[in-house]
Amino acid sequence: MGHINMKIRLNRYIWGFIIIICLAIAMRINDLRVLGYYGDMIGFNAPWAYYIRYWGLFRIYIMSPTTNYPPIFLFILDFVSSIVPPYSGRNLQYEFVILTKLFSVIAEIAFIGIVYIWLPKATSLKWVIPLLLTIHPGMIMTSANWGQTDSILTLFLVLTIIALNRNQRRMAWIWFALTMLMKFQGIVLLPMVGILSLRRFGLRPTIKGFLLGLFVFSAVYAPFILWSGFDNAMRPFTSAVDLNPVISANAFNLWYLLTPSIWYFLPNDVRYMPTDTSRVLGIITLKQVGFLLLGSYVTLVVVFMWRQYIQRREFVWATALYLAFFMLPTQIHERYLFPATALSLIAIVQDRRMWFIALPLMFSFTCNIVALPADHFIWLGLDLKVMLQGLGLVTASLNLLCLIGLVWIVIRGKDITNTDTINMGNLHPRLETA
Repeated sequence: MGHINMKIRLNRYIWGFIIIICLAIAMRINDLRVLGYYGDMIGFNAPWAYYIRYWGLFRIYIMSPTTNYPPIFLFILDFVSSIVPPYSGRNLQYEFVILTKLFSVIAEIAFIGIVYIWLPKATSLKWVIPLLLTIHPGMIMTSANWGQTDSILTLFLVLTIIALNRNQRRMAWIWFALTMLMKFQGIVLLPMVGILSLRRFGLRPTIKGFLLGLFVFSAVYAPFILWSGFDNAMRPFTSAVDLNPVISANAFNLWYLLTPSIWYFLPNDVRYMPTDTSRVLGIITLKQVGFLLLGSYVTLVVVFMWRQYIQRREFVWATALYLAFFMLPTQIHERYLFPATALSLIAIVQDRRMWFIALPLMFSFTCNIVALPADHFIWLGLDLKVMLQGLGLVTASLNLLCLIGLVWIVIRGKDITNTDTINMGNLHPRLETA
């Protein structure tokens, strides 16, 4: 009888996975096939792919000064353009757009499936959280309709965080290296990776893990450095700031709230936004104020991570870091809220209070992302652009409340009402005696 019950539970587990994946595909397939907002395809992706085909992958940084993505996305463009050229004459190829977007959609479905597998079987959240990620309109819009790569970044973030949760000291640094090879925004997670690695595993394993991650990063980057030169190849990291030196690059964040002149102006072309070079308090610029706010918030989170390292709240801390990155600095794009909204949903299983953060972020990110393109985004038969237009102040206010709420959740520590068990992996001896 026990064997039969185990087999029934296993079948439910497998069928649950299949249903979630099929639903995720069904929710995205139509937007994958349409040419939604693809300005970045025309302005960046297609030209980069063209240069890769013409000059070679490893010379891209020297031959294309606008190329500012680390190598993983360039490998994708190389593969796609080897199958479908980016242009047919002077026109952008429809097939090139679809195939490029496919990688973002696959990454999104992949991390939804990984989260389903990682979540414990004993909780109803095993269904609820993957389902919310599956139907999340803002995520679908960003990946399937727009074709942006934030889902690929989030896939590596999720893998890094799960490795930390399972005390996989080496794999955490390897996944983090791949995160940095995807997007510079991965650097936001570095304080958490470093602090938890040091506190949970000790100094020597942390140094070894860091060197292993550095080796992976260097091995992938080496041919680009050899063919494009070190300075050119490092441009995605050294020139990541000040590409758009504006108050807000269409992000409904703190700076949107503080700048009434753009309340009815965003979203718009970033070339017409107020700059962040205005001085306040003498020689301090608005950009520096933003960095000071971000640094202060990250320091607060780091202090409590250091104290609470024994607690399995990795997704809570990661959400706090990425929401702060979206809210506090200047020059932030609307898409930069993608990791925070995805991670906040996963964090619910570690802290039930995250419901009050995740659901508002789910709404606010959708409002922000559908406001940008001129084309209308249809989700479950609803025209979200029409339904959610003009909610910039509401969206930014919700985001600010979530940021404040996360401070309270981080400071308060473990949610004692959460009785679900998370797979913690094999604990290090230091943790077992803590």
